[in-house]
Amino acid sequence: MSYIKKTFPMQQVFLMTPIHRAFATFGEQNVQPDESFLNRIGIYIDEYVQVLKEAGTHWAVPVIDLNAVSGLYPLETSHTQFFHM
Repeated sequence: MSYIKKTFPMQQVFLMTPIHRAFATFGEQNVQPDESFLNRIGIYIDEYVQVLKEAGTHWAVPVIDLNAVSGLYPLETSHTQFFHM
């Protein structure tokens, strides 16, 4: 953010949180676990969401909270129709 704010002082900058995650296989080496699993460094997706919100406050930029407002919730079976399988 420091680089972006210094390099592009006249541009509108914003952050977006990730949407909810469900298990998906995009290829043999590209598997996405659902959000109830820790990543390789032991962090849940909720922690990334929180850090992005804090970064928006720290850097005085808007945060689009897709995690909360997108309406997409792939962990619910009835929502799978909205996702490419």
